[in-house]
Amino acid sequence: MILATITAGAFHSSQSVTVTCALANGLTIVLYRGDNLIAQGTLANGAVVLAVAPLAKGDIIQASVTERGNQAGLPVLVSESSDRLTGWRTPQTVKLSDTETITAAEYEARFGERPAATYNPALVVGIVAPDPETIQTTTVVVAAILFDLSVIQQVGSTTVTISNVLNQLGNALVRWASTESYGNAMSRSFTQSSTVTIEVKGENDTTPVSRTVNVPVFAPATTTPGGANDIPVSYRLFNDNNYVRINLNSLKGCECKLDGFSSNWQACAFYGTDYQEATFNPVPLGTYTAIVRVAGDTDSSRWKSVVIKTN
Repeated sequence: MILATITAGAFHSSQSVTVTCALANGLTIVLYRGDNLIAQGTLANGAVVLAVAPLAKGDIIQASVTERGNQAGLPVLVSESSDRLTGWRTPQTVKLSDTETITAAEYEARFGERPAATYNPALVVGIVAPDPETIQTTTVVVAAILFDLSVIQQVGSTTVTISNVLNQLGNALVRWASTESYGNAMSRSFTQSSTVTIEVKGENDTTPVSRTVNVPVFAPATTTPGGANDIPVSYRLFNDNNYVRINLNSLKGCECKLDGFSSNWQACAFYGTDYQEATFNPVPLGTYTAIVRVAGDTDSSRWKSVVIKTN
């Protein structure tokens, strides 16, 4: 994972902090001290210099992408000076014997060189582990991009819709074919049966997720049924939201109206080879007649009806 990493400026009285991050130009980098946002800026060529109020020795700061904790680099402890903390230290005094201790300057004057430096790894404190009380954890679980896919079939046209895109970085983008560019069109209608590979990603993601689906398109009926029984019809009531759903089976595209509620014919949606549905809402309490016909059939003797009571 690419992280926002503090690379310069984490020392006492510093008024700028440099953050590097190999992501797209224009992304926002945020800088926090504990729970407090102290600076933010925009990435350009993999880095950003953030102006801050003077830092203090002992502050713990952490950079993230877009929001706190997202692709966060390690928290950094603000040091006393801009000198690189290596862990090596020259002693201030040198004990020559049980009775004689001299300063480092006296040692250099007497022996012609400075006292030997000593190494203490505890002095390397530029990067520290997260403090659970003040620093949001830097462990970011990278989840796969998820999305819902719905297919609505009507005679002569099938519509595929992408919804509920999750875990992407930035606005969701879709590509409906490898020869196309990514865009924000979340649905597409097809008039010919085909196999489609759909790619979904965030505008700042480098790798999309894909799903291949078969998109069937039912051709319009060329003949009408020989009688009403060619279209088995039933219904379901959903009282919570006053829904009435008409269910029917036919290989031919059908349409339905609910007399007493609406006089308009509504195209039924395919949910399989021959299963179709039409939904009406909100339907007040009462008695209605659902009428089903093959799309465009004007001979009412071939229509099928069912009486529905919602009370």
